[in-house]
Amino acid sequence: MPRIYKLYEEEKQALPAQSRKLELDMKELVQKHNAVMQSARQIFNIVVNCVQELQKLKDKDIKEDQILELIEKYKAQLTKYDKVLKSEGIDRNELQCENLILEHKKRLILEKRKKNTEGIIEVLLSLRVNILQIIPELKKNLVTEIIDNDFFLITIKGDKFLLDLLEINSKSLKNALYAMISVTVSIYKGVQYIVSNGNVIFQRMIDVN
Repeated sequence: MPRIYKLYEEEKQALPAQSRKLELDMKELVQKHNAVMQSARQIFNIVVNCVQELQKLKDKDIKEDQILELIEKYKAQLTKYDKVLKSEGIDRNELQCENLILEHKKRLILEKRKKNTEGIIEVLLSLRVNILQIIPELKKNLVTEIIDNDFFLITIKGDKFLLDLLEINSKSLKNALYAMISVTVSIYKGVQYIVSNGNVIFQRMIDVN
C-alpha cells in the first residue's frame, strides 16, 4: 500500500508540471500559427503591390536595371516570409518593424494623394514617436526597414515623392520631414538611399532654409 500511495503522490506532483508544459506548447503553437497567417497575408499584399508597380512601369521609359532593382526588392521581401512558411524561423521583432513601416507608408501615400497636409504631418510624427519609443537594440532594424520598404518611394519615383512633400508650404511638415530624413540617414545605408539620385534632396533642404 505505501508503494501505491507513493506512486500516486509522485503522479499528482507531476501533473502541474505537465499542465504547464502543455500550456507553453500551446502558446508556442498559437504564435507560430499567427506568424504563418500574417506571413501569408503579407505575401499576398507584396505580390499585389508588385503587380501594380510593374503595371505602372509598363508604359514608361524605364531602364532595365531599375526594373531589376524593383524585382530584387520584392524578391527579398517574399524570401523573408517564405522562410516563415517553411518554418525556418524569422525574428518576430523584424516582422513587427516591417509591419509598422508598411502601415505608415500606406497612410503617407493616401494622405499625400488627398493633399491633406495635416494628415501627412500626423503620419510622420506617429512614425517618429514609434521610433523614439522602441528599445535601442531594435532602432537600427526599424531604420533598415524604412530603407528596405522604400518609405519615401525613392526606388520607384526617384526624388519626386519627397521633393513634392518638401514643396508644400508648411513649416510643421518640413520639420517632420527633416526629422524622418535625419533618422533615415543615421546609418550609412540610409545615406545611400537618400542620395540614390544625387544630392537633390539635401540641396533642396538647404535651399528651403
